[in-house]
Amino acid sequence: MPGSALIWRPAHKGATRGVNAYAQQVKPFPQALSWSAILLGWADRWMTVQELAALAENRLLAASGDELTLLSELVSSRSDTPRAEVRDLLQRLADRENWPRFFALREWQVVRLRWALAHLDDIRAKDGLETYYQLRELEAVWEDTGTPLDMPLLHPFLYSCAEMDDAEGGLELTRAQLERWLQGQEQLLITARALHDAGQHTALQTLAAAFETFQANGQGRLDLLQSEKALLESLNHHRHQELNLRVSAFNAEQLRRRVQQARAEKAAPL
Repeated sequence: MPGSALIWRPAHKGATRGVNAYAQQVKPFPQALSWSAILLGWADRWMTVQELAALAENRLLAASGDELTLLSELVSSRSDTPRAEVRDLLQRLADRENWPRFFALREWQVVRLRWALAHLDDIRAKDGLETYYQLRELEAVWEDTGTPLDMPLLHPFLYSCAEMDDAEGGLELTRAQLERWLQGQEQLLITARALHDAGQHTALQTLAAAFETFQANGQGRLDLLQSEKALLESLNHHRHQELNLRVSAFNAEQLRRRVQQARAEKAAPL
């Protein structure tokens, strides 16, 4: 997977906060977040019914007609309201927006990743695997939000997490790359929203279709490579020592390149 190549997956018992333990914290959702984006993210249960009701309440004053009716129903939702029932209301709100699925999903990807990065340092581990758990947090976001292929590599090393502890070429570089990616996606969404508000729906749909084609074709190539990798590993299981040597050499060279990249980025003028 492009977001990660993590192989070793011990249980999360060593971390003081698991991958899906965000529900206990209040999450600030962008006021402009579309209902279409919330609908696409509803299945991963990251947003609670109470949070959705609060967001709907904040939008009541600007609503009218059918939208006001739907928002009022959302506001009256309780914590024990079935999520499927709430989803039906979200679907009706999303149907009014005429917002392409790609851009709605990209909104949700940005929201989820921004929150994860902002709270990544909250993850602590007593077993020396803190970086591993932080990477798993990011990997979970990548998986939960549709595995976007244009997101920077979360873990560019093979069969090992140790290199990500490096102060220059490890996790900090990945975080900086993700931050730049987020800034670019936020600008993309601003541009897409401007096209939508200007009534340029054909142009907007054309852009969305192009991005979706890239994702689908890229995923197809990735799936083929993963199948080939699994086949080669099954044939070469008796050559573990040679494989380990080559993996170590690859990871060392990869780390050297990332350290150079990190230093070059720090030296570059703003």
